[in-house]
Amino acid sequence: MTHYQTLRGVLDFGAALRGTVKSETKLSGVIVRDSDGGIPPYAGAYEVTPKIAPQVLETQGKRMEKDVSVNGIPVSVVENQAKGNTVFIG
Repeated sequence: MTHYQTLRGVLDFGAALRGTVKSETKLSGVIVRDSDGGIPPYAGAYEVTPKIAPQVLETQGKRMEKDVSVNGIPVSVVENQAKGNTVFIG
């Protein structure tokens, strides 16, 4: 005999439904309204380069339009007076 579990409820379209439902298999995803659903858009940078100091992209509770791209750490190599190489990071 096969048993099925049903998830029922009311979705208030003033907000988004996010999360994971677990049983024998995993159902995950996001249900969002066609419009913003009252979630403010993320207005920060979508392309960032790492710095020495910690950085925080204020994305919590914001609607993202696309993925954030993190560039590689800038590195340059130059020959020094001792005929070796000096590496500059950052």
